[in-house]
Amino acid sequence: MNQGPLIFVVVVVFWVAPTQARLQTRMEKRLRDLEVRFEKLLLHVGFVADPNPPITDEVRVLARTPGAKIAAIKAYRQQTGAGLKEAKEAVERLMESGV
Repeated sequence: MNQGPLIFVVVVVFWVAPTQARLQTRMEKRLRDLEVRFEKLLLHVGFVADPNPPITDEVRVLARTPGAKIAAIKAYRQQTGAGLKEAKEAVERLMESGV
């Protein structure tokens, strides 16, 4: 019986998978560290994000289109970098105002 494939599976399960998990954890930690440094840098240079970013015509049209609320939220998030809750609230305000 050829045990080559079995040995390969054992190597993958016991060596590659844990190594990949450690790399993932290390990359996540590095990303968090970079985000903290970036925030500190922005504060240092006095950058303040616009609390009311401009709303594009694309988002306005999508907000007025029946059934396109999700598309409007997605477009708003892509254009402004807003979080999901903030984008949803902005689009709902647009829908209510009829603008």
